[in-house]
Amino acid sequence: MDLTFTPEQRAFRDEVSTWLRENVPSGPPPHGDFGAMVAYDMAWQRRQYEGGWAGISWPRQYGGRGWSS
Repeated sequence: MDLTFTPEQRAFRDEVSTWLRENVPSGPPPHGDFGAMVAYDMAWQRRQYEGGWAGISWPRQYGGRGWSS
């Protein structure tokens, strides 16, 4: 069994790693303030949507990448 990544898999891994490094929120989510927690979560979800990572098999117009699942 060969467990070596293909060039395509390595490229995907690198793309995901780079995107996460550049986009994951830098601070911890707020605690105790429900409105702030919701805003934090929605901002993170929006960022994923805008980056095409909301659901990679979803159509592009819905925040995905249009890939098959």
